[in-house]
Amino acid sequence: MNDELKKLMAEHSLLRTLIDNLPDCIYVKDIETRKVMANAADLKNLGFETEAEVLGKTDYDFFPEEIASSLYFDDHEVLTTGEPIINREEQIVKSNGDTRWLLTSKIPLRDAAGEIIGLIGIGRDVTGQIEAEMKLKEQHSLLCTLLDYLPQCVCAKDLEGRIVRMNSAGLKKLGLKEESEAIGKSYSDLFPAEVAAGFNAADRLVLRTGQAMVDQPAKLVLPDGKTQRALITRVPWHNATGKIFGLICISRDLPESNPPA
Repeated sequence: MNDELKKLMAEHSLLRTLIDNLPDCIYVKDIETRKVMANAADLKNLGFETEAEVLGKTDYDFFPEEIASSLYFDDHEVLTTGEPIINREEQIVKSNGDTRWLLTSKIPLRDAAGEIIGLIGIGRDVTGQIEAEMKLKEQHSLLCTLLDYLPQCVCAKDLEGRIVRMNSAGLKKLGLKEESEAIGKSYSDLFPAEVAAGFNAADRLVLRTGQAMVDQPAKLVLPDGKTQRALITRVPWHNATGKIFGLICISRDLPESNPPA
């Protein structure tokens, strides 16, 4: 064995060792989208133990037709256009029914003459991240639904006292049709100066102390000139790190026959 061949074999061994020990799924497909190489992570992802079990097979041998067709579409795009696909989310269903998400990049594989002879795929398992995002969206949808169907007026404001969110009851109370009419406005835009000043003072106290003010009696002057007695609760609004970045106000009407003390 000559020195050049030994060097090539050593480099091949080095590259294969590296590829098989990377946590990302790495595979190579030929022009017919058949697997010609799969690293250890890809084999585990597919539910196989040896590379021989997957060589020569396509995604139609591993996944339901709907998923396999989606993956084939991406492969065909790379193989025919020569343009890579970078960081595309792919959903797969393993043989045991487990659903996983991969952030996948696919690049064309070319021979010495520059002709496309296949593709190289690299997939990173981002299932935990995707599931967390989906759960967050579900919780957001739930909270938005609850917020908009609460009979109490609810609004959230930033540190400058500007409204960033207002529910349907609050908009109706102020005679507004769309939330966009309230976003960015402050008490001074919505109430008489004397009323706004009192509300602003209470807001600043909550923001400064970090302590909630619960069921504080107040008199609201509505756009039609009528007054409405209410109990207002103000609570500090914390971000993920626990820092106050606004406050939430909840207003509950009181019947005129039962004014606050």
